[in-house]
Amino acid sequence: MLKKEVHMAYKERRRKVNRYLIKRKKQFQQFLKRSQSDNSVNNFRSVDIGSRNGNHKILNTNVDFHQPKLNRKQIEIAEQNEVKKKRDVVDKVSVDELKPQTKGIDQLATPFDMFKDEYTLEEMLDLKITEIPFLVEKLIPKETLVVLAGQSEIGKSTLYTQLALAIVRGDNEFLGCKLNSKHKRVLIISTEDGCIPFSFRTNRQIIQSPIGVEKRKNFKVIFSYDNLENRIKNHLEKTPVDLVVIDAFGDVFQGEINASNSVRQFLNKYVSFIQKYGCAILFVHHVCKGNKKQKSDKDQLLGSTGIEGKMRNVLMLSIVNDQHQLSIAKGNYVNREDKNNPIYLSFDDKTLTFSKADCPAKPKETNESTRASGSGSSRKGRPGRQKDMKLYNLAIKRFNEKVPQVEIAKEVGRDKSTVCKWLKGYNESKGYDFSKVGEVD
Repeated sequence: MLKKEVHMAYKERRRKVNRYLIKRKKQFQQFLKRSQSDNSVNNFRSVDIGSRNGNHKILNTNVDFHQPKLNRKQIEIAEQNEVKKKRDVVDKVSVDELKPQTKGIDQLATPFDMFKDEYTLEEMLDLKITEIPFLVEKLIPKETLVVLAGQSEIGKSTLYTQLALAIVRGDNEFLGCKLNSKHKRVLIISTEDGCIPFSFRTNRQIIQSPIGVEKRKNFKVIFSYDNLENRIKNHLEKTPVDLVVIDAFGDVFQGEINASNSVRQFLNKYVSFIQKYGCAILFVHHVCKGNKKQKSDKDQLLGSTGIEGKMRNVLMLSIVNDQHQLSIAKGNYVNREDKNNPIYLSFDDKTLTFSKADCPAKPKETNESTRASGSGSSRKGRPGRQKDMKLYNLAIKRFNEKVPQVEIAKEVGRDKSTVCKWLKGYNESKGYDFSKVGEVD
């Protein structure tokens, strides 16, 4: 894919040629004015406007100014023809001629103008885009809006801080997913944490994977959201980044969070940052209070559905069976299999880092006393009076001795219905034909 540098070089080339043409136009008009006032001026030399700029191709085109005493209409037509001719020449500059200035960037068959807002089918097909590029494979597509959501204190800040350090460090993968960072820079806006929590997390997380001093300046954090959009714009104009993290969405958004139009208008401002500066933006958000469903669902996001609708990926961080899971609740460019299979994570308390686990954690086994209540195993740990295993075993023993249930109930200190349930559960568990048992009171 043709990257942003190619676009900018192409636009800069056009601007230089246009400035040069405007300059020559003024000189042309001055010559004409002098020729009309001074009849002795009747021979003008041919001017070569060819120029060399860096690695660009030389455009050798002569403009013949030997046109004495032209009327205004002829002058305008001549100027329009010259401008059109120069623009046609610039349009024909191939992408290959710009390669020396864009090393390592994928080239497209047709120059791509990222500021253009109208395309024909032919122009789109000529872009030759067959795959969506990802910053983090499956998780964060390049140049898109993404949200990371989850309950409070579940580890969202820890997770994105680890990702930011991986980008700055230049790692090849993150949690088993391929990492394709270009600038090796990250900008974070944190409205919930200060410099002390960030210092604590980053110092812990670089214990096993240190970061060189020269790369540390590529990790920048802003702890205030005053005049935020202008501050982001000023930073991106000077320093391009791979990822902008905004933690948390609820703090930077000042409108009605349940109003879809208000939410989408707010997010459109950040879409313009993506289109202009070519970065991905990750919003950190919360889910609805009290929503503790184990299955991650994009409908759990706090606020309007406009948030989920505007995002290309919705990532949900949750804990199932005391194990962290990172799920793709929505992925416009992700296949169904990846959406159905969350990334199982292990967490290291010492380094505050996540790592990919091989398999999900098994559910914890419940105690026999919890699983087998008054009705045997059918209660499944529901709250209520739990059986005394000592009395239960005594009742089973006396039952096997052919003692009537009325006598067993008196001996264990329980009512007849409770003893009957114990015995019924016991016989069902061993396949006993309860109909053959004697008297049942």
